[in-house]
Amino acid sequence: MDFRRLILKIIVASLAIYPLSLPVSAQAELADRNKPMTLDADKLTVNDIQKISTYEGHVVLNQGTMQIKADRLVITQNGKVRTAIAYGNPVTFHELLDNNQGMLKGQAQEARYNTESRVLELIGDARLTRNKDLIEGNTITYNIGSTIFKVNGGGSGGRVHAIFQPQAKSHAGQGGQ
Repeated sequence: MDFRRLILKIIVASLAIYPLSLPVSAQAELADRNKPMTLDADKLTVNDIQKISTYEGHVVLNQGTMQIKADRLVITQNGKVRTAIAYGNPVTFHELLDNNQGMLKGQAQEARYNTESRVLELIGDARLTRNKDLIEGNTITYNIGSTIFKVNGGGSGGRVHAIFQPQAKSHAGQGGQ
């Protein structure tokens, strides 16, 4: 799996808040989409007039193998456009990937998603991992429609940091060696 596909799967996993807004083919664990979603928090405030729902305090969203934890989650709807913003110290998420690709994990101080632009932003100490592969930066922005992602440096050095493990070699055609 190339890193761009990894990023897509991480992002989709982190956005299970709006599973109906994403194409089925982009789901990290396809079976998760058909499982019930639970959302727990210490407090829920709903403003029907402004179409804003705010979950606060130990927010935990579960759907299948996917889990998101945040201090606060704000969901806004303006017509067909939905925006979800998760805040935490940090916001964390994890999910099993399809086809035994391992565990997907991520974190940031803030995660924002807009269903119209289909852009996800991980802001503040953003970190994504799959097994032992890693990418870190101050912000990670991903456009699901164009499949373009951008990582901006941060931290003390102001740089992007990435670690990619070598691909396992295939034993086919090696005469059993």
